[in-house]
Amino acid sequence: MKRRQVLRKIHLAAQAAQMTYTERQLSRHSGVTVGSVSTTVPRHREIPDLLAETIFKQLEPALGKDWWRA
Repeated sequence: MKRRQVLRKIHLAAQAAQMTYTERQLSRHSGVTVGSVSTTVPRHREIPDLLAETIFKQLEPALGKDWWRA
C-alpha cells in the first residue's frame, strides 16, 4: 500500500468519525494524531500491508475496532 493511501484512509476515517486529525513531519516519519491517539507512518513510497495494518490497529482506540475494514 502506498504511503499516501495510508494517510488518506486515516484522514477520511477521522473525518467520518468527526475526530481531530493532525499530521506533522518528524525527522524520518510522519506523526499522525487522531483525537488523542498518536502513531507514526514511515516515509517510504511502499508500506508493506502488515505494517499498514499495524498502524491502523494503533488507531483503534480513537476510530473503533477494525475501522479500516469497513
